[in-house]
Amino acid sequence: MADIPPEYDQYHKELQRAIDNPVALSSATLTSAANTVNSAASAGGSESGLLDEIKSMSGAATSVDNSFGDVAKLFLNVRNGLSSPAVKADMAKLETRWNTHHQTYKSLLWQSRAVAGKAQAAADDFTRDFVGFLGDDNESMKDKKNEIRSYLEVLEKDGKASETMAQGFADLRTGIISLVEDWKGLVVKYKIDALSARVENLKQEIDQLSRALVDLDLKIAALTAKLNVSYGFNGAVGVLGIIAPWWCFGILIQAILNLPLRVDIAKAQKERGDVDARYRNKLLEYQRTLPELIQVQELQGTLKQSNSNIDNIISKIAGFAKVWAMIRTDLQAIAEKLDYVVGTESERLFKSRLNSTAKLYAMLGKALYQYQIVITADHPAFVNMNARV
Repeated sequence: MADIPPEYDQYHKELQRAIDNPVALSSATLTSAANTVNSAASAGGSESGLLDEIKSMSGAATSVDNSFGDVAKLFLNVRNGLSSPAVKADMAKLETRWNTHHQTYKSLLWQSRAVAGKAQAAADDFTRDFVGFLGDDNESMKDKKNEIRSYLEVLEKDGKASETMAQGFADLRTGIISLVEDWKGLVVKYKIDALSARVENLKQEIDQLSRALVDLDLKIAALTAKLNVSYGFNGAVGVLGIIAPWWCFGILIQAILNLPLRVDIAKAQKERGDVDARYRNKLLEYQRTLPELIQVQELQGTLKQSNSNIDNIISKIAGFAKVWAMIRTDLQAIAEKLDYVVGTESERLFKSRLNSTAKLYAMLGKALYQYQIVITADHPAFVNMNARV
């Protein structure tokens, strides 16, 4: 817990204890919680909230492209302001590597649209056809199990098609991290300059608050899973938690807010709002501070911020490649419970979970479709991206 602000440390420990020692919930309570997920996802404004978050993510993809361009210009400005031929030569090498990473990012971004389309088709197919088939009382248990086995094989095969994009983003992240480290080494080697203490402190605070948000989201998702509230749609929660964390957090909080737990879930709502506000304020302060720095310091700060922005958007877009694996996860979870659907209460719980699974994958399909609408070559936001060299 040392990586998050100390004022949130104790509550995160409480959440972890609740995860490690989950309370046992009755079938009726789990049915109610599953129904709450469905209701919350179906509520007025829920879909628009999800699509707005996807639009924001798509806008962030444009912003990342701009970040690449900003850093490239700063590299050039700093190199032109230096006199040592040796420094200029090393700087030129870094520039070339950075511009190569930029081109790779653009290529992967366009690939992500195709992957999103295929992932949407998988999510829609699962929602429209397969979930309904599993919930059909007229289908035999044997037929359901046979279809599940066949479908799992199809999902595994189709999922491999997205691995190239996911690996490409992973390699890009590694390459950028390596370049940032080499830049740091160059600064030390030639004693070009040192970071502004304020900028460094702000960066650390921003990183710390970001980790607090991620940890809180993961713990709420883990607690929901441990309580078996999200059983059957954990995979959908996993993907939506990556590409639309705020929306997904809100849905899960509603599902468990009023359950008889050993931890105050309302505190999670308050913490997320507080931390998010602090994060945005610190980020704004950081961005306002950068122009006051001399060129080398600005490059240092911009490079770090760009690295953070790039890492964030890469994580989100690469999440598309997880759709097939997450469907398989949820399908296997559903398959495990088929033999236990005996009696009114267990059947009601099974159907409730299936309905929530169908709803979340339907929402995921809409989110993926929204991404494709925005990420197009002729969209005004991306015309300049295509023109960049």
